[in-house]
Amino acid sequence: MAFSGENVLKRRHTANLDIELFVTEIFGQIQEKYQRLDVNIDRLKNQGIGMDEARLTIIRAAESMIINSSDILPVLQEFQEPRHQEFEGATRWNLLNAFTEIGKKFHQPRSQFFHNRLAGMFELNG
Repeated sequence: MAFSGENVLKRRHTANLDIELFVTEIFGQIQEKYQRLDVNIDRLKNQGIGMDEARLTIIRAAESMIINSSDILPVLQEFQEPRHQEFEGATRWNLLNAFTEIGKKFHQPRSQFFHNRLAGMFELNG
């Protein structure tokens, strides 16, 4: 979901399109975005978060319609007692993963909205 549909050919006509140059350019852009994403993930993994801030973040997500109000307690529970051992600990990365674990139930287009808004909330977009 990290790079879904971000690179789009913005031309009315494809005549005289240098496909090799175009593909090279697009893959360069993807590589830059992946590197930024990697830096942002490391940042989240190193940012501790207290329970009050985690609760506030979850409530803000519900207020912003990122999650349903009925998902507030499941996200909090997943953060406090994650299903996957690698997400134990009070970091912003682990809170993000609590959201995504609960968000697995969403189908398109709700899932796309959910992931895009979470990326913004956790500053993964740039």
